[in-house]
Amino acid sequence: MRETLQYRTNGIFKIVQLTDLHVGGGDEAKDKRTLALTKRVIELEEPDLVIYSGDMLYGSEVKEPLATLRTIAAIPEEMKVPFAIIFGNDVLPIPEYREAWERGEVTGTKHESVCCPELNSGLFTAIVECGDVIGTFAGHDHENDYVAAWHGIKLAYGRVSGYGGYGNLKRGARVIQLQEGNRVFKTWVRLADGSVVQDEP
Repeated sequence: MRETLQYRTNGIFKIVQLTDLHVGGGDEAKDKRTLALTKRVIELEEPDLVIYSGDMLYGSEVKEPLATLRTIAAIPEEMKVPFAIIFGNDVLPIPEYREAWERGEVTGTKHESVCCPELNSGLFTAIVECGDVIGTFAGHDHENDYVAAWHGIKLAYGRVSGYGGYGNLKRGARVIQLQEGNRVFKTWVRLADGSVVQDEP
């Protein structure tokens, strides 16, 4: 589906980030729960864009990866919601996620180590110098969902969305709401049961 993305007439643009679905691992009950969660979150939030930010499939052992991806993508397609997919593993957190947790202004949960590259490529410095980025959003670490303000940029984890992976956090999705003309955004986590977790620093 090709759509021209634009702000609503009220100036809002809402994104739902679904991460770490891990569908296709052989447990059909978990897969059904994951797909039901994605549909419920989209229904409740009515986003302008859905982003699947990696680890959509359980792994290389998925017997029919293309068919499984089609099943996942069918949900926003049927609901006529534009979506984007990051294939493969997540957009891993950059090393500054660890620093921001230790020394920044933080809200949310951290129950595992930040799984970031050991080599700091300088990406965050480039982002700061660029001056037009207000936030980054990662997945991969299923037990982390915090948002940290660090050097004027919010470093945020998505909430693990799939039941097929490890971890004890309640499954859900991160919601990002932009306001046209403003260099800020609101963010929260929508859980599978429909409740909302406010976690902005």
